Amino acid sequence: MENSFRKQETLSEAKHRGRSALLDPLPDLTHHGMERWKENVKEYFRAECNDILSEKEDPELRARVLEAMKEGFSELIEEQHDVPIPDSAVDEAHAAKEHAFRKLRTS
Repeated sequence: MENSFRKQETLSEAKHRGRSALLDPLPDLTHHGMERWKENVKEYFRAECNDILSEKEDPELRARVLEAMKEGFSELIEEQHDVPIPDSAVDEAHAAKEHAFRKLRTS
C-alpha cells in the first residue's frame, strides 16, 4: 500500500513539474529554433526525471514519470491558446514535444 501511495505521489509530482516547466512552452518556428527547442525539452525533462528518480528505479516507473511530465507539459502548451498566437504554433509545439519525449524514452 505504501509503495503504491509513493508511486502515485511521484507521478503527481512529475505532472506538476511538467506543468510548471521552466521552458518556453512554444518554440521558435524556424527549423533551427524547433531543433534547439526539442533538445532543450529533452535535456530539461531528463534532468527533472533524474531529480525525481534514482538511476536504479524501475524502468516502468521511469516511463510512467516521463509520461506524467509530458502530460503536464501538454497542459502548459495548451494554455498558450489564451495568448494571441496562431493555433499552428501550438500544434507545432505538441508535435515537437512528442518528438523530444520519444527521444528521451529511447536514450
